[in-house]
Amino acid sequence: MVLKRLACALALLCTCALLTANPLENIRTDSWIYEAVDNLKLAGLIQTVPSSSRPWTVGYTSRLVAEANANPGVTKVRGVTAWWLKRLQGEFRLMPPNAMCVVQNPPCPRWSPLFRVPLDSGSINVDLFDRVKADKSNQSASLGILFNTSGSDRLVLHSRMEFIGFTHKIQDVLHPDSITYVPGTGEHSWMGRALFDIPEAYLRFRIPWLELEMGRDYLYWGPGYLSSVMLSNTAPPLDQVQLTGTYRRLKLIYFASALSPWKNCHRYVSGQRLEVNFWDHLVLGGGMFAGFSPDSAQTKTTWGYFEPLIPIYFELANSGQDDNLAVGADATLYLSRLKLYGQLLIDNYEFTWKWDTIDNRIPPNAYGLQFGLLALPFPGIDFRAEYAKVTEYTYYHRIIQTALLQYDVPLGHSLGPDADQLFAQLTWYPLSWGTLGIAASLTRRGDRNRGDYIHKSWTPDYGPRDRRFPTGIVERTVAVGPRFTYNPTSWLHCNAGLDYTSTSNVAGDSTRNAHGPAFQVELQYRY
Repeated sequence: MVLKRLACALALLCTCALLTANPLENIRTDSWIYEAVDNLKLAGLIQTVPSSSRPWTVGYTSRLVAEANANPGVTKVRGVTAWWLKRLQGEFRLMPPNAMCVVQNPPCPRWSPLFRVPLDSGSINVDLFDRVKADKSNQSASLGILFNTSGSDRLVLHSRMEFIGFTHKIQDVLHPDSITYVPGTGEHSWMGRALFDIPEAYLRFRIPWLELEMGRDYLYWGPGYLSSVMLSNTAPPLDQVQLTGTYRRLKLIYFASALSPWKNCHRYVSGQRLEVNFWDHLVLGGGMFAGFSPDSAQTKTTWGYFEPLIPIYFELANSGQDDNLAVGADATLYLSRLKLYGQLLIDNYEFTWKWDTIDNRIPPNAYGLQFGLLALPFPGIDFRAEYAKVTEYTYYHRIIQTALLQYDVPLGHSLGPDADQLFAQLTWYPLSWGTLGIAASLTRRGDRNRGDYIHKSWTPDYGPRDRRFPTGIVERTVAVGPRFTYNPTSWLHCNAGLDYTSTSNVAGDSTRNAHGPAFQVELQYRY
């Protein structure tokens, strides 16, 4: 028996040695892993408070999962928590505690690569991934390839390339900066039928308490589920330099990135975020980020925005330049089987006292707010609800060169300005390989949510400000329908939904209403 246990342990350790991913590799901001870790925290398996900003690294997530797997209560979990725990154990190659062989340190990632190139101090791994997506408006399929390095806990080089084909022709959109691109990306399409994209490509280096990242990736600030009113992954990825410092209960992030240009103006954004956790149940986050252009009329210098040791607010307050500052704060509270969170973003608020109030032309206090909850009321059921509101002109500002946009997509919530949304979802976990659920949402969009960039940004040319929210003729959409997931392994995911939607005042036209089904299906393999 002793020899059998030893042989099993050696086999698992050898497997880990071959499959271990680089601990500095980022986990995609839209990964299911974030929701899975939340469930482990609600069940009391994790004492550490998870960070409310993304992406997390493989090393950071591995420690959270290993902490849960080593908890004595892990053998007693049932329902939702057991479902997510099993997926995480498969993803990180962790054996259940009651199994004959247990390997907990270090956890091993996901799958064997397609092939690997050995190096003196590690390897270069190459792997394929693909996905198929279909909805009422379009169908697409993609085939991608991943490159990353492993074998080092100080350095990682990562790149993800993807070729996407569309069944319906996708029209490139003429952007006001004279760049044509596929909506939501910075890339041209080929004949409107295909697209080659590199959404992730970065080099990351770590020294104690500090990590430096240079390259392209997504940023997500805040605890929101569908999106975030601060920084969200619904915008195209940012080409950035990022510093992340962590020490015990503190996390500090600084980044500076180039944005898509505006006509002849170069545009940039930089930001800072601080997170602090308390009592193993509460995490408070706060941040600020600013859009600026060295080619704007009033701009004198922009070097201060790239200084990570000076708070951006003070650089803005003393510059007298064209810029767009957004300040936000969020809180996440973990209780027994309940997560509560909220977030507030303030944009353009500081300008209201400077402008003439004649004809009610005072610019608005633009802001976004979001709050929600995740609950485990019964062992096999979870419930999620979220409300988000983004007032008019948020992200777009009064000077378009400094708008917080990337290829005309707001860096924050996917709703955009002058809109709100109420969302709820109940999910049942009856089987080890899938879930059933029902979701419902109410979305409202006002006049300032439609039209071109000029209509979405503040300008006195449109006359007195509409004090209502949402403004003007409001488009209202109610959607309700079932949700299905099929997850037989950690590397195969199928998500599907069928909604009945009812929309009034379509695109602000009071004579148009629309009703009918809307479906979406997504199949992902090693993605």
